[in-house]
Amino acid sequence: MGSSPACLAGFSVRDSVTVVGQTIPLVWTPTGTTRDFGDGASATGDGVQGADVGSPGAIEHSYARQGSYDISTTTTYNLSFVLPGQGTQTLSLTAPPSPPITLPVREIQTVVDTTR
Repeated sequence: MGSSPACLAGFSVRDSVTVVGQTIPLVWTPTGTTRDFGDGASATGDGVQGADVGSPGAIEHSYARQGSYDISTTTTYNLSFVLPGQGTQTLSLTAPPSPPITLPVREIQTVVDTTR
């Protein structure tokens, strides 16, 4: 078997596997990402690195309390492959959650976005 699929939002990864002498092309396409914020809340979306607060693509979350939170992501994929004599098949698969990253939350702030 070739390399493992990479989590590349918006991109497909092509690979292949050989089974009983037949090479079967594989196409892994990410279809969604869920972020677990470690406090029972989650959000879906790909996120945009460096996005401003409130901008399209920004993944945002507010914590109610100080503390340390383990944050992880889970990505779903469509795996498409062609079986000889059976045409293209597509499966929806969910990868295991990523290893958590601990986020220390020390101060809660309010963002003011309107004035009177």
